[in-house]
Amino acid sequence: MARVEYVELARARSDRGELVLRERRDEGRAVVELRANGVFVMDSHETSTERALATAALGLVDDPRRVLVGGLGLGFTVRAALDRMPVDGKVVVAELTPALVDWNRRLVGGLAGRAIRRILELAPPTLVYVSCQPATFADNAAKFVEGGY
Repeated sequence: MARVEYVELARARSDRGELVLRERRDEGRAVVELRANGVFVMDSHETSTERALATAALGLVDDPRRVLVGGLGLGFTVRAALDRMPVDGKVVVAELTPALVDWNRRLVGGLAGRAIRRILELAPPTLVYVSCQPATFADNAAKFVEGGY
């Protein structure tokens, strides 16, 4: 049986408890896990439910142009929504935990590079970018400027 190793990537505490982002390494594979108050929430290996949520919700609307995603998690629901939205569509994420937004930008990569590339591919006529992290804002804004915005 393969030995499983856990590496903590980040930890955050709030009035709702503690979030831990860690990497699980086994059999040469690395999987990112999100845990809340010691309980497994989701990981980067099995993302079908997160993607199915976006697919099912958008399937109920004839022409989805505006979508609100409650909770960022590891970004897979947002990713699926972006993939199914029209070019002029708008996805808004309501996330209560700033650490999750930061982790997605810096550590997880589920939204960071791929989302920017996808937004540039879709080339929406208007782009509103809001950030509470000057360092990531500067980096991401530079990518958007390079992409023509």
